[in-house]
Amino acid sequence: MLKKGITFLLILLLLFTFSGCGSEQAIVDDATTAYTDTYGGEIIDSRIDKYSSSMSENHSMMIALILNNKGMSYELDDYDDLYLIFLTDENNEEHAIVSADGEILVP
Repeated sequence: MLKKGITFLLILLLLFTFSGCGSEQAIVDDATTAYTDTYGGEIIDSRIDKYSSSMSENHSMMIALILNNKGMSYELDDYDDLYLIFLTDENNEEHAIVSADGEILVP
């Protein structure tokens, strides 16, 4: 019985680990769709940074400006899940997108 319980816990832990990785990819996919729906073009590369107090001041300011321009609170600690997504288009230009508690914000 103990062996089955440990096996179950290990499987559950693996599921949580892999679902966390998949959720960031889903955010990038949603950001890519929102950007291309708004501006067109093709996205050739992307990266995502989750907000934390150790994030660089430049990235924190970018998030705050995008939130403020969308009429949302620019207090970054007001959000549970906050991401800065960088999308690179076919001209090698980089564009910043924000995901705030599941809402994609395209500037």
